[in-house]
Amino acid sequence: MSCMGIVIRLHCKIWQKVFSKLPEETKNGIFQDLEMWYCWDQTPQIDKEMLQHMIAMHKGWRGMLKLKHYKGKTFENVVASVPPGVDPSDWRTMCETWNTREEQERMTQMTTPSLQSDDVALISVKDAFIAVMGRDRPGHVCCAGKAETLRTWYGREEGLSSSSGYHTQV
Repeated sequence: MSCMGIVIRLHCKIWQKVFSKLPEETKNGIFQDLEMWYCWDQTPQIDKEMLQHMIAMHKGWRGMLKLKHYKGKTFENVVASVPPGVDPSDWRTMCETWNTREEQERMTQMTTPSLQSDDVALISVKDAFIAVMGRDRPGHVCCAGKAETLRTWYGREEGLSSSSGYHTQV
């Protein structure tokens, strides 16, 4: 691992995407640590370029972790097997982000004619949501969090059926 990679992992969360929006104290800490290995004229432009390079490195590291530790496993197994050197809570956050994006992509593919092959029938948004996320169960609204019930989410009229007011809030 490069010196820059070590500094990135010390100061930035795995899910951090834009280093230019980091707090100034974090950026200053990054540059102070980098000065131990590198010597450069610290100007706003050079600092910006260094942060951009670090973003690319960080993105590559995340991509490698995704391929090596995330792809092809169940969500529960992925979250349980934290890669070495990664904070478990940060790893969970990153896995949840990847999981959400993949679910959105699957739903989009199911409902967009141009993304489907000719032999696949177009399905409704509701059916795509159910196929990817699952159906509501008694006492549980899919994707609404633990505090929501069918009654608080859909209102009194809906009762236990979510079909007519289907996931409008989602």
